[in-house]
Amino acid sequence: MRTFFLSLILLLVCSIGGLAQTNPKVTQALSEFDARVETEGSADSHLVRGMALYRLGQLDAAQKDFEAARTLEPLNDIAWYWSGCSHFASNRFSEAAECFSHSISLDSDAPWFYHQALGDSLYHLGRVEEVVLCFERAVHSAHSHKLKRRVDRLKEALRLVRLGIYETELPEPIGD
Repeated sequence: MRTFFLSLILLLVCSIGGLAQTNPKVTQALSEFDARVETEGSADSHLVRGMALYRLGQLDAAQKDFEAARTLEPLNDIAWYWSGCSHFASNRFSEAAECFSHSISLDSDAPWFYHQALGDSLYHLGRVEEVVLCFERAVHSAHSHKLKRRVDRLKEALRLVRLGIYETELPEPIGD
């Protein structure tokens, strides 16, 4: 049930605009998330508020919520993933790679976007051989979940990595 709830929230947050876009829905939801953190103080409440703050471009505040979620639930792969996203958006690629790697280690069936995000972070660190492995794992993960369009996009990204002309961008987990 928890995974279903977080997936719905993830869908909501991802579907209403990119990073630093002012969106009335996110702003309105943020006040509700603030109240939830105050009353519950749960890992989920911190995680969801962190996602909203991330979408509003408030990366330091988002990172604090992601860290609180990780502290409350150290085995929460989603909290580790979003913490990595926040580090990545702040150009802290080493920290991002560490978080993405940890999120993968916590989920034996890690989704393709965990692997691509790790690969993107490692690419910024110049660790191209590891990037290739990450993208191969992302292709395998997307393939096993029957995401044909995503598999094609990942194969193209892998080709560009091998050519040395890849441009990184964190993938949106939803949309295939």
